[in-house]
Amino acid sequence: SYAVCANSNTTTGAVTRYGMSCKSVRGPTWITSGTSMSTANSVGTFNWFNLTWPNAAADPCAPTGAWTVTTTLTCTNVNLTVTTLNVTETGSLTLRNVTFRSGNIYVTNGGRLSYENTTHDGSQAWWLNGNLTIGGHVNLSGTTVYLNGSADGSAGLNTTNTGYLFVRGNASNITAGETTTNGYFWWNDAGSNLSLQDTSIFYSGYSGTRYGRGLTINTTAVNISRVHIYDSGYVGLTILE
Repeated sequence: SYAVCANSNTTTGAVTRYGMSCKSVRGPTWITSGTSMSTANSVGTFNWFNLTWPNAAADPCAPTGAWTVTTTLTCTNVNLTVTTLNVTETGSLTLRNVTFRSGNIYVTNGGRLSYENTTHDGSQAWWLNGNLTIGGHVNLSGTTVYLNGSADGSAGLNTTNTGYLFVRGNASNITAGETTTNGYFWWNDAGSNLSLQDTSIFYSGYSGTRYGRGLTINTTAVNISRVHIYDSGYVGLTILE
């Protein structure tokens, strides 16, 4: 007698089961591959093995395309490129020593985004090829942010009436991107919170329009200390009543 075995793999949701079933067969001749077993020459069926383990999960710090963060997540020492980023009201994303390229970013009321460079040497940077709209909390530390617009006003920062923006210095820079003549907007709505410390701002603003004047503050919850503004495209700082 001899044994004939067959693989049996099945996937249900996030679990794959790997199995092999065998039958002991009477007779001097091997059964041709693909031939069904008949009960006449079978003396039993047994399981050789049956292993179960979860499929490998995707790395949450290796996103592609549109990225949505709904839980607490910290990514360290990686290079990330996404088309958009949405940090929801339940999301909290920390990027530490990360080179980051992104399109439009939305931080919803209740959401948190922290971008930190602990080396403080400018070796990591954030290239923003769109707008950062802040309805939750955004914290920047030791960071260079390039607002990499393709034309005047095509990239910028907008802190809404529920938003908090804290730039905590440690050699932080906010500047234009690859084409420094493409100015960016920086608007802080009434009711927003803004704190800038030990920070340099370059090339903000591009016109006398509502959003084109550079760093514009339309709120009373403001703390600015040891901030330098250079090479503004229109007005370095506008404070509205």
